[in-house]
Amino acid sequence: MTRRIDLAGWAITETVVTATGSGAVVTTGPADPLPVPGPPRGILAAVAQESAIVTDAIDAGPAAATLTLCGLVDGYYHARPTFGRGQALAQATEALNRWMFASRGQDATGAGLSASLSALVFSGSRVGLIQIGGGLILRIRAGEIVRVTTPQLLRLAQGQLTPRRAIGNDSRILLDYQEDTALAGDRYILISDIRDAAGGRIDTPALLALCRPGSSGAVDALAQSLAQFEPGAAALPAAVASRSVVILDIESLPEPSVAATETELSGLPLGAIPQAGDSLDGYTIGRTLHRGAYTLLKYAIDTSTREAVVLKFPLPAMLNDRVFQAGFARESWIGTGIHSPVIGRILASEPGRKSQLYIVMPYYLGETLESRIASEPRFGVPDIVAIGQQLAQAVEDLRAVQVLHRDLKPDNVMMLNGGGLRLLDLGLAYLAGSDASTAQGLAGTLRYMAPEVLRGGAPDDRTEVYALGTILYRLAGQGRFPRPGSDIAEALIRGRPDLPRPLCAAIASALETDPARRPAHAAVLAQALSNALQTASRSETAAARPILPHRMPEPVTVWRAVALLLGLMLLVSLALR
Repeated sequence: MTRRIDLAGWAITETVVTATGSGAVVTTGPADPLPVPGPPRGILAAVAQESAIVTDAIDAGPAAATLTLCGLVDGYYHARPTFGRGQALAQATEALNRWMFASRGQDATGAGLSASLSALVFSGSRVGLIQIGGGLILRIRAGEIVRVTTPQLLRLAQGQLTPRRAIGNDSRILLDYQEDTALAGDRYILISDIRDAAGGRIDTPALLALCRPGSSGAVDALAQSLAQFEPGAAALPAAVASRSVVILDIESLPEPSVAATETELSGLPLGAIPQAGDSLDGYTIGRTLHRGAYTLLKYAIDTSTREAVVLKFPLPAMLNDRVFQAGFARESWIGTGIHSPVIGRILASEPGRKSQLYIVMPYYLGETLESRIASEPRFGVPDIVAIGQQLAQAVEDLRAVQVLHRDLKPDNVMMLNGGGLRLLDLGLAYLAGSDASTAQGLAGTLRYMAPEVLRGGAPDDRTEVYALGTILYRLAGQGRFPRPGSDIAEALIRGRPDLPRPLCAAIASALETDPARRPAHAAVLAQALSNALQTASRSETAAARPILPHRMPEPVTVWRAVALLLGLMLLVSLALR
């Protein structure tokens, strides 16, 4: 059976063949709709196989496979709303395993119910995979076949193979879960069992050759051939196909998004914070750089590149704060997607590298602007303007991708040792089109919030300008904060008579209590700062132009001139007599 599934940006063509003693399912939701719709769980595809070799004497196989698939679907789609795909799959399989293990010996044949299980979940823009028992999942990309899971088989004394793990075999189940990055054009093949009728193994080069594109004609013919495959023998009639097969061809998939990133991150566990000297996922951990209420920053070395990085770990308090959980995902998504010379980056990690929840950032050598203000409170006019223009550029670069930072302050600005700066910490950023509730309420630092935000208003470009104005006031005002209701420009000039009035006026315009009187966005403020600097430069040039002093004649020269004049007058008077 072949059909096409379109869901949340995924376009997948599925081909399914089922066999005795096994089963297969491809679905987008539970059989019974949820009373309260939960988060989107994506597309689930799975195959299951009864653990024993199927014969006419054993009829528990179909029941075990069917129960496994039904239990997986029900448990996965009914998992807790806060669970990511990995946690949801783990919860579903663990509950199913407990129930099937408790039912051992209670079926009509007296045999235990147990089954192998291989499953894929297409969610967000990623793929989650689980493998329990003797099945196999292959991925074909650009003609290359990769075994993305490993069958878990044990050879018995009689020479036959049996699943080393299976749903229902033990009171506890060890789940092999991994993440994969899918691309358009990929093909995934799920095979419920890699044993032949005699209990041997079939994942031979001949089987892999059969899977190569174009080697077996149409996809439905390939699925049937895989279901019937016996090493060294011709394909058996369809009536005795010995395994179930699902082939999934990915035609398109969604672009990465904040929601997809949040789903991806939620699938990682909140692990213990590593200590200095520890190794984690290829990073050698160093000292603690900063500890906040929700996150902790660790210096680390990436052993693969020898580059210094910063690992940002969530603290347990974040588990109880949904806003900060969402912010962690937004910071990761925005930071990896934006490329700006004045915004701190988030480094993308290789798929499957992370074993717990954290994000990776470059290590910037420098100090925060807050530290610079504390140690050097008197900034020159060119420095004030340069810092203001760079921060305005950062805000405009975020604005270009419809992002508001919402926590602009000197603590979130890194002044680099080699010059320049980086705007950091996008954890409270608001992305247009995301959950509207994230734009409500107080988010940020109170003394940098615009009056309308303090009254419950939503953030916008002008509230970002207000925060920039507060930073500029502190740079110009030797670390002091502006006093609401005061004459901002006059207060600056009284404290620093050396400041040009146009600069004070530009800063005052950003701190207007009426948002309509502020610059519309950061670029307008940056232009006002530039104009103020040019005006100040012209004034300084005019004031500094040298005035040539009046040269007084030397006394000797004066007396000589007087004597000459008197002599001439005497000659004239004698001539007239």
